[in-house]
Amino acid sequence: MREKIVSFFLFIILLFINMEIFANKSHIKMPLPKYPYALLEDDFGILNLDDLAINSCFIRQEPFTIHTSSNYPYWQCFETKKSKLFCDGHQYSEDYENFATLLVLSAEKNGLHHEYYSRRSIDYDACRDFVKDWKKLTKNQRYVCISGPYIDQNKDSGNLVSYWIFDK
Repeated sequence: MREKIVSFFLFIILLFINMEIFANKSHIKMPLPKYPYALLEDDFGILNLDDLAINSCFIRQEPFTIHTSSNYPYWQCFETKKSKLFCDGHQYSEDYENFATLLVLSAEKNGLHHEYYSRRSIDYDACRDFVKDWKKLTKNQRYVCISGPYIDQNKDSGNLVSYWIFDK
């Protein structure tokens, strides 16, 4: 009889543990004590711990604030249909012996516009290839996640825009 009671209580305890785990539909709700600042908002189940860890290899983690630029690359995820990758401008570059441009990812989330810029100019033809690959890779994807350091937030044509450096 004692074994049945112990077994019953173990069953109940395991049931509550499983309910707690599966009640959190997104793994982001689980504690991430090693990388508490790596992800801004929900990742829709896309990122894993290695993704979060890679940003902390050489840069000290710090909490996000819109008031200060940061070297720490934060992850953010956007609806694919509200994001666009494009080549911004072009100017002849002696380094590339071709036209150079900036690679830009533009995205909307919660009424705020975000723009991620490449760290430096890149060859214009390479940029067009990145855009073509981006369209193929994101064609049937609902969400896309981007990592990069925060620069600043300004009003552009009356709209609030957050500026970032495109990292991953």
